[in-house]
Amino acid sequence: MRESILLRAAVLAACLAPLAGAAQPTDKDIGRYVRTPSLGGDGTWNGSLGLGFTINRGNNNSTQGSLFGDATRSREQDRAVFRGLAVRNSNKGQTTDDNANLGGRYERNMSEQTFGYGDILFERDARQDLELRQSYSTGLGYRLVRTDRNQLNLYAGVGYVIEDNDVKPNESGLELQFGEDFAYALTDSSKITQRFIVVPKSVGQGGARYAFQIDLSTKIVDKLGLQLSALQKYRENVLPNQKKSDLTIFTGVTAKF
Repeated sequence: MRESILLRAAVLAACLAPLAGAAQPTDKDIGRYVRTPSLGGDGTWNGSLGLGFTINRGNNNSTQGSLFGDATRSREQDRAVFRGLAVRNSNKGQTTDDNANLGGRYERNMSEQTFGYGDILFERDARQDLELRQSYSTGLGYRLVRTDRNQLNLYAGVGYVIEDNDVKPNESGLELQFGEDFAYALTDSSKITQRFIVVPKSVGQGGARYAFQIDLSTKIVDKLGLQLSALQKYRENVLPNQKKSDLTIFTGVTAKF
């Protein structure tokens, strides 16, 4: 667990290294991802929806479907963000992967650098025996980096979590949560966003867990683009036949709105 967190810290440090001398972006579709709410916003919703689909027939009869979506609205003193990622795989008619994450977040500025937030997250992961996890959290955040090109937020809070499991007993209770989110415009037509959440002690006997997601997107033409997303989730205590870490990758074509 400690080594994995240190590795992600190193990845984030590498992303931050070129920020000092970066030029300002000119593409409106890129600027909306790194806009700081306290610096203003037009109040309109912007986002993207992506779909990926793969079919293999012959020696390998498998099907994979992926869905990605995000939407953001920034105003002078607040920001709302919705995000989702789902992947479903089947092999010879049997489901081998059923993973979905859907969340919403509201931030309200308290000063130029501090903000309060409320967060709702729904998760499903058949590989980790998780039928549904509901998380309702609130806390405080700090805007460590804040420019037109990039943004880095740190936050901490407490959440009430309800877990419905297939095999293990269902659990519910309070959890401490620590996290950060990062956005950086690589070029006028490409951006990278990243999110990392750590829970030192899960409800029940789950132990520590974390979720690390990184998204890379680039514009092809007009409203169409390519999206690559990776989501890695770790849980310290799992069933004997399960792995502690899962990696989900999405790639596909996206349409902006």
